Amino acid sequence: MSKPIEFSEGLSKDCTRVGYSALTSWMNEHQIKLGSSDNWLETLRKTVESGDLTLDQLSEAIAELDENSDKKIFLMQIENPGELADKKKVLQGLNFRDRIVAGSKKWVNGSPSANGNPTFINLYWEGDLLKIKYSELQWDSEADFENNRFIRTERRVNIVYVIDSVTGFVQLRLDSPGMIHHHKGDTGKSSETAYDAFYKDMLNKLLPDLVIRDLNLNGLANYLAGNVMDMFRINKGITTISNNAKQTYATGSVQADVRNLPEYAAAAALNNGIWRTEDLTGYWIATASGGELRKDLFMRISRRSSQIRVQRGCLEKELNYGIGKIREIQNQI
Repeated sequence: MSKPIEFSEGLSKDCTRVGYSALTSWMNEHQIKLGSSDNWLETLRKTVESGDLTLDQLSEAIAELDENSDKKIFLMQIENPGELADKKKVLQGLNFRDRIVAGSKKWVNGSPSANGNPTFINLYWEGDLLKIKYSELQWDSEADFENNRFIRTERRVNIVYVIDSVTGFVQLRLDSPGMIHHHKGDTGKSSETAYDAFYKDMLNKLLPDLVIRDLNLNGLANYLAGNVMDMFRINKGITTISNNAKQTYATGSVQADVRNLPEYAAAAALNNGIWRTEDLTGYWIATASGGELRKDLFMRISRRSSQIRVQRGCLEKELNYGIGKIREIQNQI
């Protein structure tokens, strides 16, 4: 009889970090049947033990979810992508300046430094796509009122650059930061704005020969709001109307679309072209995806910050579909 498989403490933490529902999405996509148990970590362990899931597959699932799931993503454009054409030169420069070595595996997990500084995890270049992954250890704080103290808990955050070396399209994928980290604002306190800015600036330092700008999402947001009810369902929309005033429309159901509200339709009919869509929250509709999506894909699109957000459990295939539709629409308008 074979010895029962035991998960290491690190693997158990990784599974807990990405979450059961997210891992279940990955298993469903890969047609892996989970066992049953009252404890979901035990369920995963038994599935590995049965041979239906390998430890390597589980590690890849965690890495894929780390890089695609529950992210805010800044969209940018390289003005001079030709600088990336000499792949060998680019990799030599990264290694010389930043001691970054290209790996042969697409999905890699790694442990961030205990001091909270950015830790390089992996560089993978396949075809046109260059991917660079970092992680950080950050912290959250919870009040323990009974014992009059605060408890600090660790949080790992992942940062991934995805760069199309031909078109120059850039994604900066960030986990939301913890309450406490090394990126300080003007007041000396941990700041999400400083965290975002640090990793935008790091990209410029990693690839100093590139000229990078934010992607303009003005036309995209207006186009989605006005034209694609069969493709993208809007649950909440924020628009700038006359005199820089803001108007918000929202529905109480994720299956409803604000554009079906009579109040929205009436206002839209009278906007005289002065509306500017600022923020859209909704779903790319699975039935309109030609089989690319197994379920509707949540996405928040923010015009001003050239940023999108996706929920926990988002897989690479799903994120690629949503971003692919954005690029397709951008090229049409």
